[in-house]
Amino acid sequence: MTDDYEWAGPNANIAKVLDKYCYGASRPPFALMLDGAWGCGKTWFIKRFFEEKKKNRISDKELGMIYVSLYGIQDAEEITKAIYAAMHPILGGKIGELGKVVFKGLLKSTLKIDLHHLENGKADLSAVLGIPDNTGNKDRIFRNRILVFDDVERAKMPVSDILALVQPLVESHEDRVILVANEKDIAADSEVERDRYDRVKEKTIYLSLHLTPDIERTFKKFITENKKSILISFIEKNKEYIYDLIIKSSCNNLRVIDFFKTFGEDLLEYTYKEIDNIVCARNILNVLSILYGVIIENSINKNTFDDLHHIMLFDFNEKFAKDIFSDEYYENIKEKHSKIREKPYFPMMKDQQNTVRIMYQFIKNGILNPDERSYLSNIISNEIYIPAYKKIHSYQQYDKNEYNKLLKEFLEEFHELNVQDDYELIKMCDIYLMLARLNISPFNEEPISTLETYIKRHFKKRLFNQEKDIEAYVDRIFLNEHSHSLMYIERGSESFKEILLFFSKEKNHFIKINVENYVKYKIKKEKALELLGMIKYNNYNYLTENPFLNKIDPSYFLEILNDLIGYSRDMAFSTLNHRFKQSQNTSNPLHPEKEWFEQLHQKLIELINHKHTHPLHRETLKRDALTLYDRIKTT
Repeated sequence: MTDDYEWAGPNANIAKVLDKYCYGASRPPFALMLDGAWGCGKTWFIKRFFEEKKKNRISDKELGMIYVSLYGIQDAEEITKAIYAAMHPILGGKIGELGKVVFKGLLKSTLKIDLHHLENGKADLSAVLGIPDNTGNKDRIFRNRILVFDDVERAKMPVSDILALVQPLVESHEDRVILVANEKDIAADSEVERDRYDRVKEKTIYLSLHLTPDIERTFKKFITENKKSILISFIEKNKEYIYDLIIKSSCNNLRVIDFFKTFGEDLLEYTYKEIDNIVCARNILNVLSILYGVIIENSINKNTFDDLHHIMLFDFNEKFAKDIFSDEYYENIKEKHSKIREKPYFPMMKDQQNTVRIMYQFIKNGILNPDERSYLSNIISNEIYIPAYKKIHSYQQYDKNEYNKLLKEFLEEFHELNVQDDYELIKMCDIYLMLARLNISPFNEEPISTLETYIKRHFKKRLFNQEKDIEAYVDRIFLNEHSHSLMYIERGSESFKEILLFFSKEKNHFIKINVENYVKYKIKKEKALELLGMIKYNNYNYLTENPFLNKIDPSYFLEILNDLIGYSRDMAFSTLNHRFKQSQNTSNPLHPEKEWFEQLHQKLIELINHKHTHPLHRETLKRDALTLYDRIKTT
């Protein structure tokens, strides 16, 4: 081989060391380890090294490489058969028959060896890979051979036993052995075996070379060596963006690119539109970014769709996430969020969570259903419905006819009352006030009166008359708190302030007459603890100023409280303690809960005194009672 290791990229030094180890004049009596994470290109690298050696060889003596995968190998006999099959690929299927001639002594010796005692010198290791003759000398079958053992960590036999088999091969200074593995995974589930491996390794391996994933060359190969397709053609036109995505994603598993190619080609076949259109091309890149991200997060980082969904929730509202997650799960999601938030695909995933869901199902099922194909096609072709108020807010350049059409569309949406939350409702009012200020008819005709009627109609439509109304809007109305810091065009104007004040009054009135239905809904859905979590914060005034605990059966409430542990349980009873104190005041809005707290106290006492209550549980209940009723004797 020449000194040109350009093909090895960032691993050129490893190629030099391999060349020196395999073909150098000085041959140490040890094996060599090629280490690297799963998917980083170890197998490709080692095979490419010998391919280059074959092309640039000085003599045929340099071709004595035998490659064997140890994936699933259970014992020395299977290693022997795998080696024989690699040496005789044409006759490998007849190992059992031909082995009697070629490996007669080898098989016999191998089957008799207790591998767990090899390191103690209780067996003649040279017999494993050599055949004794009549004089006692051994005809070394593997003289001047290079044996490559790949997938070492995936063997089903102890790796320390594999090293014990390797030692007699290399100690003669004649043969070379290269072990290819993700070394950190060797005996990862057994401290005893890992310790044994480390001890045997000291006697057998003199260097561990860590392979660096060659992302740049893999990407070039991905483009140049694959058959031209819609995806490859598209990537060639946008290779800087895709390459930047791959590099900044910091994923060293090169197989992800192959997964990306397979699913990406299917995706564009399903959703292909005008690929040369600038807008469509941008949307395709966004969808492909989400696909790449979902492959990494699911296949490499082992995140489920629920994990991804909760990571998004954490990103949008960390305080709310802390309320609804258990302490352990909250910390888990927090850690996952810290790892994903800097990834280049994360912003797109946040903006298109439905696309994330579709991509997750896609890589699980390998196919998109018609609705999913239609949805993605619409995203790519920019045909997803955009509310008129958003179009007006964006100040796009339209001609007069388009403006008139847009204003008509906005007016129709205004009368349909299909807003999804507080923000959309106020935004509709915001746009309406802007149009009135610009003296555009009919928006300039009594805008305040019109908007007040509009807000009243909105809340009237949301009354809990039917189950479907509750399912569709209950949390959006009760949990949503519009922010005055959001971008409103008319923010600061007297008209906008007047509408905000009117909105707040109407919402408070709506909540007051519907809070009982809301509580019933939460209890029915077994989410009563969410109510308890929300009353810790003053921004949910409809719960902090309205009695609702008296709507919940005390026994049932104790059952759900019993599911809490540690800090969450202490916080729950501390919150209840504050509410209990308020209920004692006859002038306090929460006074109707006074009797409920007395019932809850009685239930706690019954549990504490029950003969079947475990002593440890009894102590927890006593502490809860003390936290909850620290002043009960004075009331």
